[in-house]
Amino acid sequence: MPAPFTSDGYTRDEIITATPRHPEVQIVYRPMLTAERRRLTLQTVRLNSRGPDGIDAASQLVIAAVAAKLVGWDLLDSTGKLSEICPATVGALEPNLFEKIYAAVAGFDDPADEEETNAKN
Repeated sequence: MPAPFTSDGYTRDEIITATPRHPEVQIVYRPMLTAERRRLTLQTVRLNSRGPDGIDAASQLVIAAVAAKLVGWDLLDSTGKLSEICPATVGALEPNLFEKIYAAVAGFDDPADEEETNAKN
């Protein structure tokens, strides 16, 4: 079972505002480092060139990468329980919400901030 938080202090919090498509969600995540983004991009480009099966594999790779960077969230399932953070749950998110979480986890910050984060990690 994954830990509910990372105690090293290098996590970030973000509130994704509600839209008609999804509720407000607060996420806690470890930002994807430059080398991780580069590797993920190269892998997805290679896989996408292999046709439909490669495209499916690339999407699963991205979903798994996002799930691995999420430390916590307040997303509830249909029964009102806290949803587990795993590739299956992340892959089933409403597409607009997934896109916003992906942007937070894999997004680029100011270069000076990113260098500082990379140095700490």
